[in-house]
Amino acid sequence: MAEGLKWIGQHCFDPPMRGGMRGGIALTAMRGIAVEELLQRLKSRPEDIADPVAYRDFTVSRDVSHLTPCMYGTSGDWAYVLEHGDSCTWYEWWFDDEAVVRPRSGEELVCIHPNVSVNPSMLVYAPGDGGVHLAEFGAPLGRGVGQDPTHRLAALNAGLVSAGAVHPGETEGGSVPQWRAQLDAEHGGLHGLVWQAVGDTLAIDIPRADVEQGRLPVALLAGPYA
Repeated sequence: MAEGLKWIGQHCFDPPMRGGMRGGIALTAMRGIAVEELLQRLKSRPEDIADPVAYRDFTVSRDVSHLTPCMYGTSGDWAYVLEHGDSCTWYEWWFDDEAVVRPRSGEELVCIHPNVSVNPSMLVYAPGDGGVHLAEFGAPLGRGVGQDPTHRLAALNAGLVSAGAVHPGETEGGSVPQWRAQLDAEHGGLHGLVWQAVGDTLAIDIPRADVEQGRLPVALLAGPYA
């Protein structure tokens, strides 16, 4: 049985590591496009795509120090990018430039944006029907949405609920701080449950050893302030 993605969330508050990734990982993944296209949308340098180098073998020089290194790969029909700064470079662009990464009709996207240094941590999901849904960790996904033609939004929300990653309400779960404390004590924390639910529900598997040891290829992304 695959380990799943829970380990990424459980190490969310760890400091970054050299040569690989474990603490503060953020995810952007799209289903049905090539990983090269995802990198292009995220404004990766063409040379990184054409001549890939392992993350652990890359040295950041002064002339690229303003860019953000990421790892990338595929899982089934998903293309994914991992960043180590607990946030996604494109996130600041989200409402200003739809051409950056906003999915087109028929494209499915998921983003886990931990943002632990600033808060709140956010889950972004586009089921492919043209809608984009954002929810803070612990809140239901798609609250108030009247239509769900693909049924994918309901399925992911059900996965979050089943994993215990959605607050059950004041009468069942107590206050949010009490509920979060219980998750920390008994289930390894809310972040781990969110990552687990996303990975299990959407069938995204990312090899832990390759990530921690930096064996996946590296690309450099231009953030909004680069």
